[in-house]
Amino acid sequence: MKITLSNIRKGCRYLKHYGWKEFKIRLSEKREPDNISYREWLEKRCDDTREVEKIVLRTQKIVRCDDLKVALIVLDIEQNEIDSFTLESIQKQSVKPDKIVLINTVSDYVNELKEDFFVCISNGTILNEHAIAQLLDAILHKDKLTQSGVHWDRSISGASLVYSDCDIEGNRPILKPDFSPHLLESYDYISDIVIFDKEYYELWHKGDYKICGENANIMHMPKILGSVKSKEINYLNVQPANNGTPKVSIIIPNKDEISSLDLCLKSIAKSTYTNYEVIIVENNSTNEETFAFYDSINYLKPDNERMNIKVVKWESDTGFNYSSINNYGIQYATGEYIILLNNDIEIITYDWIEKMLGFCQKVNVGIVGAKLYYPDDTIQHAGIVVGVGGHARGIGANMLTGIDRYDKTYFDKTNVVRDVSAVTAACLMIKKSVFDEVGGFEEYLSVAFNDVDLCLKVRKAGYLIVFNPNVEAYHYESKSRGQEDTEEKVRRFQTEIEYMRTEWNDILRYGDPYYNPGYSRVKNDYSLNGL
Repeated sequence: MKITLSNIRKGCRYLKHYGWKEFKIRLSEKREPDNISYREWLEKRCDDTREVEKIVLRTQKIVRCDDLKVALIVLDIEQNEIDSFTLESIQKQSVKPDKIVLINTVSDYVNELKEDFFVCISNGTILNEHAIAQLLDAILHKDKLTQSGVHWDRSISGASLVYSDCDIEGNRPILKPDFSPHLLESYDYISDIVIFDKEYYELWHKGDYKICGENANIMHMPKILGSVKSKEINYLNVQPANNGTPKVSIIIPNKDEISSLDLCLKSIAKSTYTNYEVIIVENNSTNEETFAFYDSINYLKPDNERMNIKVVKWESDTGFNYSSINNYGIQYATGEYIILLNNDIEIITYDWIEKMLGFCQKVNVGIVGAKLYYPDDTIQHAGIVVGVGGHARGIGANMLTGIDRYDKTYFDKTNVVRDVSAVTAACLMIKKSVFDEVGGFEEYLSVAFNDVDLCLKVRKAGYLIVFNPNVEAYHYESKSRGQEDTEEKVRRFQTEIEYMRTEWNDILRYGDPYYNPGYSRVKNDYSLNGL
């Protein structure tokens, strides 16, 4: 961090509003290097030698006493030749495989293997010396495995599999999330270095690697256990088909805003899905023009039917409360599915409702979020990571904000369907039954974090939250919104922060399961954690 007059002023203002404790923590976070090299990052995270030695001895003893057998399956073999560096790394393993099987693709191998566990790598992979030992120890002691983040549902059962992080030819890390079934549908992100047991092998050797589903016992060990060859990743644009045409209720809060609301409604009117209603929640408007606009609303859908729009009036003398406004509006909803939409959103994907509905209709999905752009075609929202943003404000952050919408991002995260811990309520779909099940929005959170809190309640209830980049919209929210720098705003903001810290202490402390701990907890660009 450069010492400039501007930064000194910001520091003094921060000290004034948040106090010495928060100031010192914030200062330490600002010392995180802007760019840390992968080599430096690796050196900071070297495994404790004594701990690794314990794992090796423990694993060797179990293998010997229980007579466990491990087969190593090497994929991408052509002309029956294994890469010399791969073979050398296998020969140096502290726990060696009992059998090495060379195949080209999963479907090439249909014979039965009798081993207890199967380690799978690609030809050209260079394993760390203790890779097999650490994988075997992880799958044998799943209760001791520390993943990337908090997992509330421990009732998972089924096939057993553990996958690890790796890097590309020693130069670029591949830091993976904990198990994300929708990311796995987009591309096979787990099989670079993986171990699984007999039960999973029965599925794997049939060539159906992705048959696991949400109920499989798939776990992630956030350690780099080897280097893989660079390869082109082909992402699948998976879009589930809709099951019928259930009614959808679109909730839009509004106060004294005509032009933005008009643009929003006109964009909705272009939707190819027609079984929906729009509920405008009038929030204490004072301009007569606003009410005249409500009376004049008349938009036609593509089928030439008039849009079903109704205005309901929320009144309060306690000031703005986003949570209360939406809870009130949803009381009037008659649809099975709810879309929460800000009045400054312009939808640019005409089949957006179908694309959200396809995922939201899945039994295990509760919420679906969209990809939002600023007016200058840069990213405003591509999923929220919980616990990023620094100590005082590190409740959650939109990732990769400000990136050009057409830029290739880190592992194409802005363009891949995947599971996340939270999405913005500026544009999301939620099952009405799930909204009711978790009690709706927490009205104590009047301005900040109410969408993050709602998403976390949905996750804790056992549902997935899907980021669908195929649903796109402009969000005319300013890039540089006003700072929380008045006494009243700071006080309100601090109470909301403390609520989130108390209510969600576990995930804020131990991490977002869809965000690898190797990434920065301060920055939102998937840079390496330099602290």
